[in-house]
Amino acid sequence: MLTPGQMEAAAEGLSPIFEDLEDFVVRDLVRRLIAAEGQWTGTAELQSNFGVAAGVSLDDVVLAISRAMGLAEDELAAVFNKAGALNILSENERLTGAGLSAIKIERLPFLQQIVEEVIIQTRGTLRNMSRSTAIGIVRDTVGGRMFMGLQAYYQHSVDTAMLKVRAGVQSPTQAIRDAIKELSVSGLSINYGSGYNSRLDVAVRRAVLTGINQMAAIQNAQIADDLGLPLAEVTAHQGARPSHAEWQGKVFQIRGSSKKYKNLAMATGMGKVWGLLGANCRHSWHGFAEGMPRTWTDEMLDNVDPPPFEYRGHTYDAYGATQYQRAMERSIRSKKRELVGYDAAGDTDAFEAASKELKDIRKEYKRFSERADLRLKNERAQVLGYGRSISQKSVQAAKKYEEKLRKAAEERAIIKEIKETGIKGQEFTLKPKKINLDEFEFDDQHINKDNKRNISREEAESYVENAVMMVTRYDGKSLNYYSKNGATYVRIDKKLIRTAFSETDFDKKTESVMEVLRKWNRLT
Repeated sequence: MLTPGQMEAAAEGLSPIFEDLEDFVVRDLVRRLIAAEGQWTGTAELQSNFGVAAGVSLDDVVLAISRAMGLAEDELAAVFNKAGALNILSENERLTGAGLSAIKIERLPFLQQIVEEVIIQTRGTLRNMSRSTAIGIVRDTVGGRMFMGLQAYYQHSVDTAMLKVRAGVQSPTQAIRDAIKELSVSGLSINYGSGYNSRLDVAVRRAVLTGINQMAAIQNAQIADDLGLPLAEVTAHQGARPSHAEWQGKVFQIRGSSKKYKNLAMATGMGKVWGLLGANCRHSWHGFAEGMPRTWTDEMLDNVDPPPFEYRGHTYDAYGATQYQRAMERSIRSKKRELVGYDAAGDTDAFEAASKELKDIRKEYKRFSERADLRLKNERAQVLGYGRSISQKSVQAAKKYEEKLRKAAEERAIIKEIKETGIKGQEFTLKPKKINLDEFEFDDQHINKDNKRNISREEAESYVENAVMMVTRYDGKSLNYYSKNGATYVRIDKKLIRTAFSETDFDKKTESVMEVLRKWNRLT
């Protein structure tokens, strides 16, 4: 019988196709937003018609969806044939190990027919998904979660961006960022028409996993019937959902029931969406006869899961740990799609910030997986559009952003120490504002005659030019510049270089400020 790992590996083979589709849609939205950007500002009337706003149609998106589904259909046969062959080999090994006959080679054509029938069934599921009106995104709104088809969502994104920019609420750059983030976080979804929505990659993976599992179960049912095996042994795996953990690994009667064995379908909900062989179920069953050794003893089943563990103030059992791991994988994919969008929009600042967030999520993913003793499933965090070029760029961007954060934290620490010296001011910055002093008067009377200093205008201007700190006073009317060699106070409201003094004239508070700057290697 196929192991859960083998089934997942088969299903993962199709995932990149749909990750590529999501990448395409993110880039396409960016292109449409940028195409419409010229109409976001100015005196032109707000264009709410999508065709006018973006100047493009959704034909290319529909073609991309059809192409992705077509590629998936082409891959299905290879995936299912390989899975079917692996299952037969696994069953042969199990049967011969129990002293029973291996599956005869002449039975293989019939078993292959089972594979082909399930391929047709799964292909039909994918075709139903490919209807363009069924693919869109799920948005969080005031009234709850709402599904929007792609065309409606694209129009909504462009119109919302226009309204925000025209109202002065956001810049065009921030409006594009918001649209990229919303689409990247939401991802493409399938609308089933019943009020239920599902992520596209999740829906495809579920369809393939379910098809593979059902195919293996039908094969095993046929083998059990051929060999006259009256019982069924259900498979087991670590981290099963609680409702499935109740019956996994146990033996049931295929037809009817007895005092010793419950009925397979009745006990497991087999055939129901929530039961054995249902959606996302990784369990299956194979024929079993009285006296055969069980794959899982009761003692083994009692200990199939590791004990619960604590992590960051939360308690996780095996099932909860796998669910949290899946959530982090979704976060990684979402953040990568954001990066694809920011790269397409040429938004360096957003790209750097998102790169740092991706690095942090990956670090947390690795840390948690190690604590939970779970294998890292990096293959589930892949996004095809996030290729080597963007990946390398993201690594460097994360380092650059971390350096910015380090410098910002250091500056906050320096300013905190400077304020503790008692120096007065409303705002303190280590990035002094550049000003043109050509139109400013030099108060020679106050600087040199009244205070008996010998400071030239050129020296006062050099203190401003080489300043390493600036203090804003009097509600922005006065800017006090401090350099290694001296300080200059400028009255912006009066366009006046009000006072200046060299390092030899620094008072006690100014000396304390210089000592702080010297300690942090800020005096150059």
